[in-house]
Amino acid sequence: MTNRKFLGVTTGCLLSALSSQLLAEELIYVVEELKGPVSIVEAGQTKARKAELEDVLDAGDEIRTGAAAEATLTLNTNTSVHLGPSTKLKVAQLTGNTTGGFFSKLKLLAGKVVNQVQKLAATKSTFTIEAGSVSAGVRGTLFEVGLSGEDDVETTTEEGEVDLSS
Repeated sequence: MTNRKFLGVTTGCLLSALSSQLLAEELIYVVEELKGPVSIVEAGQTKARKAELEDVLDAGDEIRTGAAAEATLTLNTNTSVHLGPSTKLKVAQLTGNTTGGFFSKLKLLAGKVVNQVQKLAATKSTFTIEAGSVSAGVRGTLFEVGLSGEDDVETTTEEGEVDLSS
């Protein structure tokens, strides 16, 4: 291999790695709406701080709503998660994929969330919520997941289909 070809291959690999990294950095949940006391526990921390509009949640972060509070998160403007009162939700995983889409896994620790997910088939994106021992995965739908106790999970599908597994 000539030096020129090696440089081209190396540069191509570097650009590919950088674009993958930039894609991963753009994948964030943003706090779009707040009502009442809402807090965030950042990954690796134990102390909660007051949530504010436009706060960013990354993998490992947790958001909590008070007894009379609500919050709405958006992911890349095509997916929203509305947290009801007394809800605890953790962003378990959030990564980009090779087709320009994403893999999002949320863990519902308590309470209820209503999720609106744009059709994701074109980018092969995946949106999953774990609640207790149940996992709900979608590619484009409007659905609610609730958790009371450790394994008392209830789902309601408004539009589309939800795959449940345990």
